[in-house]
Amino acid sequence: MMTLNQDGRNRVIKTSLFAVFILAGFSCAQGSEGEKLDIKLVGEISANTYDAFKIELEKSPKAQQVTVSSQGGSALVAMAIGRLIKNRKMRVKVEGYCVSSCANYIFIAGEDKVITRNSLVVFHGGLQQEGLLDQTLSGTYEQSAKSNAYNDQDTPQYIMDLFGLEKSDSLEEELNALVKIEQEYFEEMGVSNELPTYGQKGDYKEICDSGMYFGFYYDLDSLKNMGVKNVSVEGGRWEPDENMHFDKVYHVNFP
Repeated sequence: MMTLNQDGRNRVIKTSLFAVFILAGFSCAQGSEGEKLDIKLVGEISANTYDAFKIELEKSPKAQQVTVSSQGGSALVAMAIGRLIKNRKMRVKVEGYCVSSCANYIFIAGEDKVITRNSLVVFHGGLQQEGLLDQTLSGTYEQSAKSNAYNDQDTPQYIMDLFGLEKSDSLEEELNALVKIEQEYFEEMGVSNELPTYGQKGDYKEICDSGMYFGFYYDLDSLKNMGVKNVSVEGGRWEPDENMHFDKVYHVNFP
């Protein structure tokens, strides 16, 4: 589950898989009496993102929607946020792009999912993708599914506690624990385990390995077939080819 960097390059995992990332921004749209109805999540997803999001939910009991524009970040944190969204039965709206852990875990958590006309929902791997352990251990796997902009800090214990995780000196043990968590999360959300990885194998392996693209997107029917339900397009017609990053993604069809 690689995450797009501003310079377009990928980085290599260095140590612990439980990485922490920079703060994503938040703002809120208000109703007629000042109540916050729309919480906006912008930027990379980190432990601080979870803290800020939880505070906004507590301050905004009437919030109905999360509007996201994110290049991804921590898989664990994104799943923790996704569970908060699911428990509140909130709508998730994508403006611009929702990439990597944003697509894998936050987008699918919405009771309803709304994509603006020229937005992209981009997948490019996850915790269960083929060869992840070998590539991680060898140091050749760029942008590990667990780390983005690695900064030599560990995910706070309270985030790990949400999933019953314990720190380990073994990358293999960490990955196996994370794989199980992802499997359980996808089951909870009712989506296929192949959602983040289908476009990396089979008929799509060659294009995935070409190095020309940072990820792939599904058409609406394929999302539905993957178990991602209640997806609509604001304005009725989806035009992802109008997105400025469209030339860096490829289309995947899931039968």
